[in-house]
Amino acid sequence: MQACDRSLSEIVCDDDEQQRRMVSRMTKTLRGVVAELMAASVVAGELRNDVTVDDVFRIAFNTGLAGNASAWRLYSKILFDGLRVPRQIN
Repeated sequence: MQACDRSLSEIVCDDDEQQRRMVSRMTKTLRGVVAELMAASVVAGELRNDVTVDDVFRIAFNTGLAGNASAWRLYSKILFDGLRVPRQIN
């Protein structure tokens, strides 16, 4: 998405104080929502308990696969499989 639509980076990098405050509020809200989802996932046994919100943000905003319309499938599989709690083999 970001590879095709540069407006997000323009807002984040802009020198306008009002925009910086808005982005800061939005980021704080998003981080809170992600933290809640992660906490529920840990309780459900679907997310490792050592994964942080910062980890998720680093992965989610990586531009390594940006621009490839079908890459999200592979990317999400890597993301969710890699963060999943390992299953016990009996």
